[in-house]
Amino acid sequence: MTPQLYLLFGGLILVATIALMLQRRSSKPVAWELYVAFIRREFPPQQRDIAQEVAVGLAGFVGLEIKQLRPEHTLNEIADWSDDSLSALEFTIAWGEEFGVASDADTTFRAFVEKLAAKRQRVT
Repeated sequence: MTPQLYLLFGGLILVATIALMLQRRSSKPVAWELYVAFIRREFPPQQRDIAQEVAVGLAGFVGLEIKQLRPEHTLNEIADWSDDSLSALEFTIAWGEEFGVASDADTTFRAFVEKLAAKRQRVT
């Protein structure tokens, strides 16, 4: 009877340990700002903050696939990285509305950032 009690107690400790590990892992938010900072070097100084801001938003949509991002990628290619069921057209429309920039599925990330920078420069 005693060995069974030890096995039960050991099993409970193992389950509790795994539960705590999973909880700790899932409770950490991803610092997308730091994760996508690599994109800043691909843009001129006046567009770097905007490029990083847009990349952070994209990272929330596509997840860790954002590490593939280059300025020449189109919105269509970026939409394909996502596991979401949104089509490239829906994705493009959503991003255009989010930032108030007209774009289509063949708009490159660089062109999107340039349009957004020009729009914000006109507003200020």
